[in-house]
Amino acid sequence: MKTCNIITVFAAILLLPACKPDRIQPYRAEDAAVNFLAVTNSFSMKGVTTDKVTYEIPLQVVGPATDYNRKIDLAVKDSTAVQGRDFTVRSAMVPAGELEGKVVLEVNRLKDGQTDLATAMTIVPNEFFIAGFPRYQRAVVSWTELYARPGLYVWRYWYLFFCHGYSQDFHKLLVEVLGEEVEKTTNSRTYQQADPELILRMPDWWYAANAAIRDYVVKYDRAHPDEPLRHSADYEAYTSYNTPAGEGTRPETPPTILETLNNI
Repeated sequence: MKTCNIITVFAAILLLPACKPDRIQPYRAEDAAVNFLAVTNSFSMKGVTTDKVTYEIPLQVVGPATDYNRKIDLAVKDSTAVQGRDFTVRSAMVPAGELEGKVVLEVNRLKDGQTDLATAMTIVPNEFFIAGFPRYQRAVVSWTELYARPGLYVWRYWYLFFCHGYSQDFHKLLVEVLGEEVEKTTNSRTYQQADPELILRMPDWWYAANAAIRDYVVKYDRAHPDEPLRHSADYEAYTSYNTPAGEGTRPETPPTILETLNNI
């Protein structure tokens, strides 16, 4: 009797492949969505001498590429910056054949007395894109005459090689020790191809840069034991380079720069 039951079960198992599950259907063009790559996008106008400057806010498609351009509709909410007076959205589009798009923003030079401005943008579903991930449908864009955390293409490697936090004083230190090119340096060939203005440096450069920063800070702190180099009050610590600026952890007292440097 047991032998009969075993044979019956075995026969049933052999028949299971005949009932194939439906294949997962790929995204269709009409199902595509588009999201901001980051929910905060900060740009520094430090050193800008022209009346206008152009910034690009990256976006990413969830779905297939198409053989035609796809326009992105935006709802822009004026904050400290006013559209038409302080900035203009020149274009918002995903080019044909691409899975990445961008919002091109033309920003007017800050007026006397202004140190920073900001606006908020929300992606609106249209004939090309349905609603995407709620968290990445809205982004805050800001620009300042002070230092600002660089974009992801650069910031990712500051986070990995220098420090898991950011402050304007730390940014200033990096520029002083490594030169202004550090603000445009990446470790990714893909990123550099996407933005030809970036400078591509291999890991050996980043390791050397980390050592140069640490040596500078150690020497300074030894010479000024009562006043070691510290992060400024805007310091934020992050658990990931993908954590948006403004959503990190702010300690009550800014830490010293030395205690936050990455050990690599």
